[in-house]
Amino acid sequence: MRGIANAQEANECNAFIEAGIASNGEATDEIDTGVAQFVSCNQKEWFGALPFSYPVRLGDDGSATIEAPLGLRTREACRYEGTRMDGGFELNAPLDARLGGTLTLVAEEEPGAECAATEHVDVFLGGERAPETELVG
Repeated sequence: MRGIANAQEANECNAFIEAGIASNGEATDEIDTGVAQFVSCNQKEWFGALPFSYPVRLGDDGSATIEAPLGLRTREACRYEGTRMDGGFELNAPLDARLGGTLTLVAEEEPGAECAATEHVDVFLGGERAPETELVG
């Protein structure tokens, strides 16, 4: 599975992520993710669990959730933090999970920095299911 994490409004920073199934539960599946490549930014702009490694929980109701310490530091020295992203995916279809969350400004690290009160971060994960195998016999 591949995907992307981005905070385009603040710093046009994208992190391409790779993911794999970590556990299969009756009510919830969990996907572990990690960064494959950064584009237009460097790793120091992200901190906490996003987008380095975090679990995405997929509920049997089509919900998708990330609960982890999330942080972003923009080039303008604005520091944002949050703990949750929510979204969804379509049941019984190839995985296309889309999540989003709003991080809150916690510090202006340089005097005179002009920082918005919040920053929105999106995560997209997608992949193709293996073809169904028909059992004969």
